[in-house]
Amino acid sequence: MNFKLINSTALFIILFGINSSSAQNALLLKNEKEPSQTGVANKRSILLGQKTGIGLKKNAIYGTLGTLLLYGVAKVDYERMIIGNPKGFFTSYWARIGYGGYYNWNRKGRLFTLGLTALTGTGKNHFEIGGGITSCFDRQGYLIDRRGNESVKRSPYRNICPSGAIGYRFQNSKGGSFFRTGVAYPEAFYISLGYPF
Repeated sequence: MNFKLINSTALFIILFGINSSSAQNALLLKNEKEPSQTGVANKRSILLGQKTGIGLKKNAIYGTLGTLLLYGVAKVDYERMIIGNPKGFFTSYWARIGYGGYYNWNRKGRLFTLGLTALTGTGKNHFEIGGGITSCFDRQGYLIDRRGNESVKRSPYRNICPSGAIGYRFQNSKGGSFFRTGVAYPEAFYISLGYPF
């Protein structure tokens, strides 16, 4: 997989999340002015990039620490809610982009993640599940091998693979910091602290 394609995908997710707000604001205003057949304002259950009936703010940033024996990850993620569906089993869907570093018993490097996360619940307690792709760059191995041969390319030291997570999130709709914990790849057993805005 081409690393430039991943960068393009990340840019698309960010721009899609930002642009969806303005489009949906117009949709909300229109729906509020047009009553339905029953005379009640037509408020749709699925809205892109809005603070919907689930009450959560549409942006979030959080730091994550993950570990499993001699392996560890530290990273920062940005999420944006792209779909809110208060009546569904999954009440919100989020686009996610993250960057950080990893280490194991003989290597350390950088990682870049792109993905989607789905949350259940409309209160403080949420079950979450997510998936995406991760690019891991063995920076230490690359620098060591490059000492003896400056023509060494980066591509053999980059590994692109699927990523996923399943866990619990405590996030209050009134704002304030939130907490995540669970099992994921590449984070292993993780805890996160974040802030919505």
